[in-house]
Amino acid sequence: MCAACKPSNADTVCTLYAAFLTGDIAHLRDCAPAEVTTFFERLSHWLVQDFTLLDLVGTGARVVAEVEVDLILPNGGRIIDQELHLWTFDADGQVIGFRHYGDTAKQHAADRGEDISGAAGERLVSSTGFGR
Repeated sequence: MCAACKPSNADTVCTLYAAFLTGDIAHLRDCAPAEVTTFFERLSHWLVQDFTLLDLVGTGARVVAEVEVDLILPNGGRIIDQELHLWTFDADGQVIGFRHYGDTAKQHAADRGEDISGAAGERLVSSTGFGR
């Protein structure tokens, strides 16, 4: 494939989200490190009411995705929130890092089985991920 035809890293992020939303975890395994696959495998057990990609910033080594999620966890907890995902790529366009930024208070409440879909929650931001 010619360099001009190569998908951008932002295109790759869109492809990975599409794989997640269609349940194509095998595609994630083929295209992303185990840590990224594990993150999305965990989410695959949750009921996705909404997963909207609001914006992508960057096409180079780092791409930031702003997403809005409405998720119901297996324990009945529910979270509606906006999050940032920071994707890092190597020179060959392979994912080498992923960080997830979200409202920790909402995440912990949902983990406890609470439906905090309408709660403002205390704004505590944390990140999970690996890489640079």
